[in-house]
Amino acid sequence: MTRYILLIATSVLFAGCASDLSLGPTPYSQKLECDIVERLRFEVGCRSGYSSSIIGQNRHLVSFEGRSRTSLERATDFAILRCSELALEREVTAITFAIVERQLVSSISTNSDGNVSSSDYPLVSIECDFSGSGTSDALSAIQTNSEIRTKYGI
Repeated sequence: MTRYILLIATSVLFAGCASDLSLGPTPYSQKLECDIVERLRFEVGCRSGYSSSIIGQNRHLVSFEGRSRTSLERATDFAILRCSELALEREVTAITFAIVERQLVSSISTNSDGNVSSSDYPLVSIECDFSGSGTSDALSAIQTNSEIRTKYGI
C-alpha cells in the first residue's frame, strides 16, 4: 500500500513539473501561500509571483520568483513594478531601490526510472525605499510603473 501511495505522489510531482514547463513565463501576480499538496501539483501562483514585507520605515523588501520559462530580466522588472505599485499606494512619487538578490536557482528532480532532470528559475529580491524623493538616483514611480506595464502588455 505504501508503495502505491509513493508511486501516486511521485506521479503527481512529475506531472506538476511538466505543467510548470508548459505554462510559459510567469505572469505578473502575487505569490500565494499554498499547502504542500498544492505546491507539489504546481498550482498556479503557489511557486511563482511577487511577495513583499516591511523592513523599516518607508522601506520594503520585494521578491519575485518566476517559473522555469521566466527570464531573469522579466523577474527583475516585475519586482521593480511591485516596488512602484507600493510607492503609488502610499502616494509617493519617487523611489530608490537596491538589488539584494538576483539569480537563477536550479531545481533538480528524479523520476521513478531514476532519470534526473533540472530546470532553472529566476529569483529576485530588491529593497525599495520610499523616502528618497530628493536624491539624484530616485526614479519616478509613475513612469517606472507605466514603462514596465507597457513593456509586458499588462
